[in-house]
Amino acid sequence: MARGVDYSLTFRARFLKGWRYHRESFLQIHQNVPGCRVGPLIKLEFRHGNLRHATTPLHIDEILGKWIDVRFDFNTEKSYDLYFGGTKHISEGWWFEARDCGEPHFKLGIYRPGHSKATGDRLSVMDIDKVRLVDQ
Repeated sequence: MARGVDYSLTFRARFLKGWRYHRESFLQIHQNVPGCRVGPLIKLEFRHGNLRHATTPLHIDEILGKWIDVRFDFNTEKSYDLYFGGTKHISEGWWFEARDCGEPHFKLGIYRPGHSKATGDRLSVMDIDKVRLVDQ
């Protein structure tokens, strides 16, 4: 993705199980590429069931087991907005530090740190469908 361009990423998601633990990301805008080892620009995540950095609170119990439309409008040099089911839950979010050698790209899926005490019951599941990225 180009820097300084307005994008809209839309997809349908169904969070089926879990999402009640620490640092469970479902979407990242990353910048790591060969020769430039840097972290993500943003991680959108639930922490203990709550959407992190939400300006309008959202708990996983409100959407668990239901298909929901997700829209992520962003510009890596400005800010971003995140919508679940048409309701804006993050407004003018902030980015981590961008690096000149990095190249922005998105990742959808479940990302969380491992833990030595994790058990088979500590499982999060989500479905993703109808992914679309467009520049505006």
